[in-house]
Amino acid sequence: MDLEARVARLEDLHEIGQLRARYCQLLDDGHWDELAELFTEDGAFVGLSTARGRDELRTFFPALQEGSLEAWWHFSSNETIELDGDPGHRADLARPALRR
Repeated sequence: MDLEARVARLEDLHEIGQLRARYCQLLDDGHWDELAELFTEDGAFVGLSTARGRDELRTFFPALQEGSLEAWWHFSSNETIELDGDPGHRADLARPALRR
């Protein structure tokens, strides 16, 4: 792997880490429009429930917040990221939450 490819790989890894951190911050701060914009237009959240597309995500996250998430802080850890081409990647992580 040449130097340019190695630098691009490091930049990709960094950007993915920043994206995860931003996701947790926006979720906890209740910035729903910005949070939905982190997803692709047809992106989906699959977890406690499922929401597909930005419009649905904009209403999905506030409903979670009003339910049980308003008293939690989210963070990600134990990340493993596999870059396998452009734009393919796979990321596994733990996304625990602490009660405020």
